[in-house]
Amino acid sequence: MKRMMSSHSDDPYKPPKGWKWVKLGKVCKVIMGQSPPSKTYNMERKGLPFFQGKADFGELYPTPRVWCSSPQKIAQPGDILISVRVPVGPTNLANVTCCIWTRLGSSLSYSRNRTEMALVLSSQH
Repeated sequence: MKRMMSSHSDDPYKPPKGWKWVKLGKVCKVIMGQSPPSKTYNMERKGLPFFQGKADFGELYPTPRVWCSSPQKIAQPGDILISVRVPVGPTNLANVTCCIWTRLGSSLSYSRNRTEMALVLSSQH
């Protein structure tokens, strides 16, 4: 299968006029989730909401189903949550301080407009 490439070998396609390719680390900090001990998971709302992947995602914000009393990795309100396991790519914005599992990454955007960054990350390009 032939991959479409622009003049730069790392670019999968030519970006729109006025845009340029950059490494993700140049525009945000990515924090990978981690699996806390399973005995700390609960449904009694003890600790932080615990987002485990796309199953928790809504249209823009995740919905808590499980909580964690001993979070390992934490995302803050406004951070972009990125699914990094199958399916890879879906995004949501954290609307609460939350624990994130190994299937999620959290991106603290350096841009003032995190919603815009989330839309760019979730684009199908």
